[in-house]
Amino acid sequence: MRFLTAFRVRRQRYELAVPVLVLLAAALLQMLQPPPLAALQRAVFDQYNRWKPRIERQHAVVYIDIDEASLTRLGQFPWPRSLFGDLVRRTTDMG
Repeated sequence: MRFLTAFRVRRQRYELAVPVLVLLAAALLQMLQPPPLAALQRAVFDQYNRWKPRIERQHAVVYIDIDEASLTRLGQFPWPRSLFGDLVRRTTDMG
């Protein structure tokens, strides 16, 4: 009976030690970034992009020029958030 109790205690230690060691090994590999692992990460990333490529948007970025006339009319920075909200709303309405 005593043997079974000692076996259970040792078994519980190993059950906890194995996941901790796996986690530490993964963290160490991530920090060291050996060349084979880096090549594998790039290959996996490339494959994900082949399976589901990013959707290109035609007008993803809009530049809004704030000129001297606008500064004269609206005042110097910092502008209130409500003014930026109006700017975003008007830009969205314009398409």
